[in-house]
Amino acid sequence: MAVTGTVAVFGQIDTNTSVASTASFAFAANKLYTIAVGNGSSPAGSTSSITGGGLTWVQHTSRTFNNTTMNLDFWRAMSTAPATGSLTITMSKTCSRVNWNCIEWVGMFTSSTNGFDAVASSNIITQSTNATSSILGTLPITAAA
Repeated sequence: MAVTGTVAVFGQIDTNTSVASTASFAFAANKLYTIAVGNGSSPAGSTSSITGGGLTWVQHTSRTFNNTTMNLDFWRAMSTAPATGSLTITMSKTCSRVNWNCIEWVGMFTSSTNGFDAVASSNIITQSTNATSSILGTLPITAAA
């Protein structure tokens, strides 16, 4: 089975905040969920916690870039039962912008705790060009055997 991802929920807040909530959505059983949370502040904050959906969210990796004013955190969770709800994203400080993109993955390795074996590595590659940064790589997802 091929590994495929579908956007479960995404959003952005453009006002000073340290807590953001996603729209409510349905979590399916036996799926890996990853969420990328970006924020802007000077100096950059980070994502302190993510809660919701009855899942245990684990931070996978974090990177600060763009002259230390932007941060990107990747978190993961593995669902065991269907649920519906929103996620609460708590930042380490008040940020001028917070955005997120949560992906539901199918076809990946599901026997580990909190998606540990489903996410193959934490290699995130950034490139800076003309004072802008872009993410060139993402989290490789391990396919089920």
